[in-house]
Amino acid sequence: MFWDICPITYLKDAPDSKEMQDAVLNVLEKTLTIEHRACREGAFHGLGEMAYTCPERVREIIDGFLSKAKLDEKLLAYALKAREGNVL
Repeated sequence: MFWDICPITYLKDAPDSKEMQDAVLNVLEKTLTIEHRACREGAFHGLGEMAYTCPERVREIIDGFLSKAKLDEKLLAYALKAREGNVL
């Protein structure tokens, strides 16, 4: 579980933290467009971890994706949990 051990989601004290957070969020947003369940689950997990430092942007990304995508119930439920930072 990369996102559970990687400190990249907690960058608020790092120099250039805004730029790094934007880069991570952009990659996760693009990853959601890959039509593979594992890629999307991983992206939702990363977004869920980022919700603690960038909650508005995470909600924007997930809401935007969900407005266009059709997901099964289980993945949709995970996306909604990730939107709130609940990706245990």
